[in-house]
Amino acid sequence: MTADLVDELFAAPQRRPRGRDRAVRTGRYRATPAGRDRATPAGRDRAARTRRNRRPRLTAAAVATVAVLVAALVMAAQLAGYRALVISSGSMHPLLAVGDLVVSRSTPAASLRPGDVVTFHDPGLDNRFVTHRVVEVTTAHGQVTVQTKGDANRVAEHWAVADTAQVGLMVTHLPTHGEWLLWLQSVWARITLVALLCSWLLVASLRRIWTAAV
Repeated sequence: MTADLVDELFAAPQRRPRGRDRAVRTGRYRATPAGRDRATPAGRDRAARTRRNRRPRLTAAAVATVAVLVAALVMAAQLAGYRALVISSGSMHPLLAVGDLVVSRSTPAASLRPGDVVTFHDPGLDNRFVTHRVVEVTTAHGQVTVQTKGDANRVAEHWAVADTAQVGLMVTHLPTHGEWLLWLQSVWARITLVALLCSWLLVASLRRIWTAAV
């Protein structure tokens, strides 16, 4: 047996390249966009396009999540008897000014006391919501008669409801925080929001088309 044959028999077997090593050696390896190794310019380009495509989707998901959370909080507050109103006149100055946000809680009319600030339907103003201070409360024959007056007004108003009826008792107020709600209720606010939404959708669509073309 020759020396060359002995060396060949007892030599350590060479590891056959497998998977990625084989692909790298043969020049066929291309890193995936999601991988850590951006071995080729093509892989880096694909990764960049993937990130650009994700941004509009992530933004839309974030906006939708915030909208759902806000709607859920509003519904939960309403179910608990809370209501938010914006002061639109100066009848309660200096306690409440125009643009202040008033948060009220539903409470039985029979439990009202002089000095409470309540929100009620004023029959003298086509049953619009009015927030004034209670001056006097009288209960008789299952009916509650309430006298209220704005702190800046000279004339009081009277209204009556059933003793089981609910009225809004002011819990707190946030100065100037209602101005943005008044703006959102305006026509210009709706036009602005629609224009912003359409612009965002147009930019997202153009970006997607441009990314696909590249």
